[in-house]
Amino acid sequence: MSHPVVIRTAKLRTLSRIRASGSHTWRERTTPNADPDRTPTNTNLRTVTSSSALVCAVEARLALAQEAARDPVRCIEYLVTANAAAFREGGGTVDADAYLRDALAWIEQRHGAANVVAANIQRDETAPHLVVYVVPLLEVAGRERKRSVIVGNNPDGTKRRETRVVKEPGTIRLSAAHWLDGREKLSKLQTEFAEQVGRRHGLVRGVERSRATHQTVKTYYSLITRPTPLVLVRPSTPFPKPLPAPTWQEVIPGTPAARRRALREAQHAQDTRRAQQEHRAHYSALQQAYPALAAQACEADNIRRANAQRWARLPELEIKAREADELRTLFTPDEIARRRSRATATKRTPPEPKPRPSPLDRYTKPPWPSAPEPDEPEPEDRPRPRPG
Repeated sequence: MSHPVVIRTAKLRTLSRIRASGSHTWRERTTPNADPDRTPTNTNLRTVTSSSALVCAVEARLALAQEAARDPVRCIEYLVTANAAAFREGGGTVDADAYLRDALAWIEQRHGAANVVAANIQRDETAPHLVVYVVPLLEVAGRERKRSVIVGNNPDGTKRRETRVVKEPGTIRLSAAHWLDGREKLSKLQTEFAEQVGRRHGLVRGVERSRATHQTVKTYYSLITRPTPLVLVRPSTPFPKPLPAPTWQEVIPGTPAARRRALREAQHAQDTRRAQQEHRAHYSALQQAYPALAAQACEADNIRRANAQRWARLPELEIKAREADELRTLFTPDEIARRRSRATATKRTPPEPKPRPSPLDRYTKPPWPSAPEPDEPEPEDRPRPRPG
């Protein structure tokens, strides 16, 4: 059976999203779908080994950009994998390390090795996969353009124009749209990766123009962390209705009516005991489930309240993040580092605060002056001034 290649991209526009993605990649936060015992087997293919180092590396590459959009994509995250059954660990024939390293070489050829700031092979999940962070810098070569320029006036008063060739210098542009803008480019990405990388490892391209959708990590986490609902089954055996009063025939012992009455009373008692047992079990289950239900309700209220507060602060935080990103673009990383080191070196230690007098001092300290220290001479031993 031929398994399809899996390559996905994500556009990271802000440094906060880059940091959040890096904290997931390097397991700096809780990852429910990762096995902590296998996390040490993950491999870094670049010197970047943390989310903070990833942000610094992205900023260093962004400092080279000479042109950028108003709200540019600062980083592209690639995820390369395949079905778990395709790899040798899952019973398949694909060598995970060879496949993922070939995928990294293909991404480096596509974007340039210098723009690939981080790469990590993760083996602590169900299927091995590669995560690559790329700064989408594009070197635009210089070109010549023809422009119509006004050079004077004609005898009839109209403007006289002539065509001149203007040389435009080359530039470095920050542009993710050059690779990922539009459905056709994304489809071409899937086709080229399958032909140039997947075919060498026995993998094929996925179904073109498929309607299948990818389940995001956020949705997956919400499903696996959702508490199991408590199912409480109501008792199925109702209490029997009380028997009518015995007739005069059922009171006489030894008669057939009395024997039938005795059988009915025994059956009624047995049904009553069965109903009592089911109802006692139901009520004990309710008592055991009540704390869990109350805790879930309290947790749901806290989450709802916290989400409401986060959504209320979201516009303010977005404005602050945008302002911080704009200020960060005004300085190079070296200037920021020098300024931070200078501020740390010139930082003064604040003086220790003087103890404030306590209101109880007036009751604990005597009103007369304290006795002189032992090293201080007594008043009579002090030299007296000579009379004038």
